[in-house]
Amino acid sequence: ALMLGGLFFTIAGIRHGIPALREQHLNHKDSNIKVGRWWDIVIGVVVPIEAGVLFVWWLLDAWSESREGWLSLWSTYNVGTALIQFVVLLSILFLANRWIVRRTIQE
Repeated sequence: ALMLGGLFFTIAGIRHGIPALREQHLNHKDSNIKVGRWWDIVIGVVVPIEAGVLFVWWLLDAWSESREGWLSLWSTYNVGTALIQFVVLLSILFLANRWIVRRTIQE
C-alpha cells in the first residue's frame, strides 16, 4: 500500500506539474525550508523507478515462496489476494473520487 501511495503522489505531481507543485505547496512564503530542483528529479524520476523495482521484487519474492499458489486468489499471503484487495480498494476510491468531485463542483 505504501508503494501505491507513493506512486499516486508522484502521478498527481506529474499531472499537476512537479515544479509548480514544489513552488505552490512546498516553497510558499510561510515555508521554513526551501526545497530545490533536486526534489523535481526525485519525485519525477526516482520514485517511479523505485516503485517499479519494489513491485517487481515483491512479485518475484511471492513467486519464489510458493511457486504453485503464488497467484491464488484466496490464500493468505500472496500476489492474488493482494491484487484483489488493491482492485477493490482502488475501485472504491475511484468511485468515491468521482462522487466527491461532483459534489464539490455543484456547490
